[in-house]
Amino acid sequence: MEQILKNRQEQVQRALRVSVYVLLLLIFVLTGGIIVAYDALIPSSSKLALTEGQAAPRDVLAPRSLQFESDVLLREKQEEEIGAVRPIYDPPDTSIAREQSHLARQILDYIENVRFDDFATVQQQREDISAITDLSLSPQVVDTLLNISDDEEWREIDLQIVRLLERVMGGEVREDTIQSIRDNLPNQISASYSESEVQVIQAIVSDLIRVNSFYNEELTRQEQERVAEDVPIEMRTFVEGQVIIREGEIANEAHIEALDRFGLLRVEERKAAQFAGGLLGMVLITTLLGVYIRMYHPGVFLDPRFMILLGVLFLVFLAGARIVSGDDSAQYYFYPSAALAFLVTTLVSPQLAIVMTISLATLAGFMSGDSFEFTILAGTSGILGILALGRTEGLTSYFRAGIAVGLVSIGVAAFFALGAETSVDFFVIATKIAGSVVNGLLSAAVALAGLYVIGNLLNIPTSLKIFELLQPNHPLLQELLRKAPGTYQHSLQVANLAERGALEIGADAALVRAAAMYHDVGKMSRAHFFVENQVDGRNPHDKLNDPYQSAQIIINHVVEGERIARRYRLPARLRDFILEHHGTTQVKYFHNQALEHTEHTGETVDIAQFTYPGPRPRSRETAILMLADGCESSVRARRPEDKTQIQETVDFIFETRLQERQLDDSGLTLSDLRVLRDTFLSALHAVFHPRIAYPGAPSRVEEGDEKPSQLPPGEEQDADAVIADKTAAPDEAAATDEETQADIQAGDEDDGTTEDQPGVEAEAEAIVPEPDVKESSAEGEKPEDLAAVPLDNVKAAQAGDGGEPVQDAEADAGIDGAEDSSGPDEDTDKDTVTAPKTGRASETSATVKPETDDQPAAEPEPDTDDIQP
Repeated sequence: MEQILKNRQEQVQRALRVSVYVLLLLIFVLTGGIIVAYDALIPSSSKLALTEGQAAPRDVLAPRSLQFESDVLLREKQEEEIGAVRPIYDPPDTSIAREQSHLARQILDYIENVRFDDFATVQQQREDISAITDLSLSPQVVDTLLNISDDEEWREIDLQIVRLLERVMGGEVREDTIQSIRDNLPNQISASYSESEVQVIQAIVSDLIRVNSFYNEELTRQEQERVAEDVPIEMRTFVEGQVIIREGEIANEAHIEALDRFGLLRVEERKAAQFAGGLLGMVLITTLLGVYIRMYHPGVFLDPRFMILLGVLFLVFLAGARIVSGDDSAQYYFYPSAALAFLVTTLVSPQLAIVMTISLATLAGFMSGDSFEFTILAGTSGILGILALGRTEGLTSYFRAGIAVGLVSIGVAAFFALGAETSVDFFVIATKIAGSVVNGLLSAAVALAGLYVIGNLLNIPTSLKIFELLQPNHPLLQELLRKAPGTYQHSLQVANLAERGALEIGADAALVRAAAMYHDVGKMSRAHFFVENQVDGRNPHDKLNDPYQSAQIIINHVVEGERIARRYRLPARLRDFILEHHGTTQVKYFHNQALEHTEHTGETVDIAQFTYPGPRPRSRETAILMLADGCESSVRARRPEDKTQIQETVDFIFETRLQERQLDDSGLTLSDLRVLRDTFLSALHAVFHPRIAYPGAPSRVEEGDEKPSQLPPGEEQDADAVIADKTAAPDEAAATDEETQADIQAGDEDDGTTEDQPGVEAEAEAIVPEPDVKESSAEGEKPEDLAAVPLDNVKAAQAGDGGEPVQDAEADAGIDGAEDSSGPDEDTDKDTVTAPKTGRASETSATVKPETDDQPAAEPEPDTDDIQP
């Protein structure tokens, strides 16, 4: 039942989370759509709601100089040219001329027969001639025909009719010219004929004329298209302040076009369409950004706070683009749109910054009346600014990128000025150049101001926040210096080493350095329980004599450090370093000590009580800190005499971390590890180089003392694990006992303060302990060089014998690298400074490990924080 309720609660929480995301998405899209379509929803008072045929309510002046192609004037010119094109007709059809000539012959033969019909009366002859359907002869013409008595005369008329018809039909007879041809027939008849004979010839030929040339619509349309295409582009030019339309003037199509080109025309019926277009644009941009972030930045996508931050930044800069998207293109050059690119580059990545810059440039161009100039300006200046910014750790990088933005903007201004068809306006060019310079400086300034505000409000480790945290006068660093000076010095050295390694593999070096300075702040609560702070030679663990409580004191510096970091409001990213720089390793010395105490009782020791709560490093940066911490402190504890000993110690730390699988979740590659190893070796060689013993200076080993033997890595005596003198004076022993009891009581109170941190104790208990390691087969066995260890061998070492590391020395490595001590050699003089035994089989092995100086004197591995009793 409890599981069912738990599952149901998780489903409700998931549904609530999805609902919140959907609501935020809708708010983002709706707000962006309103910004993009602002002019449609809230029109400017400078715009006119004017249509063709209406009188202008006031004088309208050109807000800027503009030259554009006039579609209205071009269309008028084309219509004029098309109207001038004459209709095209087909050539005369000769078949029609032949048909009409044949018809004329038949009609003339019929008239001749009627005239010579001796048996018909005159009236019958009139009626027969009037019955000819193809002729419409008047009674006067019919009588003239019948009154021609001379056969020779008739034959002359007959011949004239045929010749005249053939001549007329041989030419072009169109529908629009046929009447004029008929009217012109008398002029083509010979003057030898009488008036009455001319009327007869004209009447018969006029009726027989037919149209023989017809209109060709297709050819005419093609000719009209040709002349329309030949019409040159009509340009309209306005200078700033020129009258577009005067008050009371009736608006024509050209006026409306000019007002629209200047953006001064308000069309009421387009409001809904423009708002829909703005929403559609925001939906497309939101989809692009959402899919990109989901695929390539899933951590950001799952962080509601970060997604809200990115959305707010985008909307703020989109609103700024709306403000400057006016009629004057020079305004574009004063707008620091590249600041968005700088912010996103610093907060997330340059790749996401490029995508968001392109999205902003697209919408900015759309809002400014499809201004290609604004799009190119915002896009190129932002992208090249990102490339110039490079690494974001230094403040000067932003101003260097700002200079690049200014230069690119000047180039864009020159490009559009020289490419324009109008003459160059040097005042406008000078204004744009000045705006470009201001743009570059503003972009850098706005980005830095934004990082400061974001870093303080949201507690995000921005470059400015990291710069602030790295100041030596920071209250927490000052407190660390006062309460745990040894830990402070150790943190400085680790910070230098980790920063150098991060730079070499392209990680966030500034973040690593800041985290290294604060990774051990938890040791302040019980500073003298850690060896680097034991300056008086007294070890409180000797009086405590409880491996469980000692282990908890050592482990608690991680939990206590996270609590202190919260109290000082360190960013969550830095708190991850505090929790992860020890991973999930064990405080092995006190674990072995507990095993020794229970050998005779048969009790079981819970390894979870000796395990750091973790988690293991989950980023390259936290893994770098883990390795740098271990290498620096182990090398310093060993006090190497030559470079070989440094290399052996560094290789030991790296191999141990790999075999313990502490780096599995970090994202580091074997190539990264090789680079880090070489970088650490180079840095450590420079720090721990041999020094000349000057005459008269005290020697390293005083006369009468036994000189500690030089052992292979993992078997070196710990010079930093200063042990309390067993023969201390009674008053010193009493003082030590009183101080230890006071620290334990204070520690109990401190432990109580961490109970309100959910998940810390449970996480520590849930850690699965690593299996016991094998006893070293031979004393002085050296680990392999990391650069020669293939990945397959590492995996085999992890998998072999139940996942146990092979060497005793490797198994005893701790997490802090600089915080372990080694076991004492059985042959070492008891009066000399000794180190604890190492390995799970420490009761039979005399193997000694490199030691760390921030460990307690009781810890056997090079990396833990134990102090040897």
